[in-house]
Amino acid sequence: MQLMISPRLAELVDAAAVAADWADYERPLFGWLEHAVGFDLAFCVREDRIGPHSPGFDPKVRRESVGRFHEYSREYEPMKQKALREAGVAVDVEFFGRTALQRTRTYHDLIQPHRGRSSLLLFMGIPTQPLATLVLGCTRGEFTSEQCAALAEARSLLTVCELAIASRQTTIAGAPDLSPRERELVQYLRLGYTNREIALACGTSFRTVRNQLSHLFQKLEVSTRSEAVARSFEHSLPLS
Repeated sequence: MQLMISPRLAELVDAAAVAADWADYERPLFGWLEHAVGFDLAFCVREDRIGPHSPGFDPKVRRESVGRFHEYSREYEPMKQKALREAGVAVDVEFFGRTALQRTRTYHDLIQPHRGRSSLLLFMGIPTQPLATLVLGCTRGEFTSEQCAALAEARSLLTVCELAIASRQTTIAGAPDLSPRERELVQYLRLGYTNREIALACGTSFRTVRNQLSHLFQKLEVSTRSEAVARSFEHSLPLS
């Protein structure tokens, strides 16, 4: 029996097949999600790091939350494990209850600043090997069963897209092996942050950032910030 998928979803699969990095893939991903499911804000989390695009996400809140997604993931771990054993989707307020959700650091840091009502999450992977988490936020009501079903129905294809790009990110010829913090620094360089702004975002000192950038430049075999940014795109290095 032939699998039938919508033309827009087919276009997303095609985009994943040729995307050079997560940034190239997330643009059409969120376009499709806005059309097929709907959201007020959205982002992806991979290895406790937020993806390059986050439509509707307050940039200030995003900067302040860098480095905290490990803690947020830990709070949502019971919901993730339950969802991975079932359809892969969950609505946080339905799982926790509103009172318990409002006690979480995730609510305080991410949901409350956006005046959010609930979050619809798609967990990709299996319980023993999670792959990525897609988060859709709702500020003007609650997610419906139809929205949850639409996301659950697309889970298999979205997982295939994630795996396709992830495999390319780990097999880029000549790409330097960067640590999570170095990849985070690459992100800030691409955004045009100064050393002091990077230090503030990372919660570290100006001197530490200067030393870390020096080591990063050595790995990338560059001597300037602009060369580091150019080299990161040349190797299609994924953002934190």
